[in-house]
Amino acid sequence: MDNRLKEIADNLEKMKIKPDDSFSFGCTMCGKCCINREDILLNPKDMYNIAKKLNTTPKEVAGEYCDAYKR
Repeated sequence: MDNRLKEIADNLEKMKIKPDDSFSFGCTMCGKCCINREDILLNPKDMYNIAKKLNTTPKEVAGEYCDAYKR
């Protein structure tokens, strides 16, 4: 096992994010973190960028491609 995977395995409990925790995230567009996921969280800037790329509005993106939930 490489060192990074060992570090993750050894510290998994400490690394878990709880529903009320905040965290920083910057997309590098590698595709590795969101493959086969159903729970990608988007912020307003993400919605704007997606809408811009699709030549639509953030509201239309939310209605067509997103599920919203309240905690």
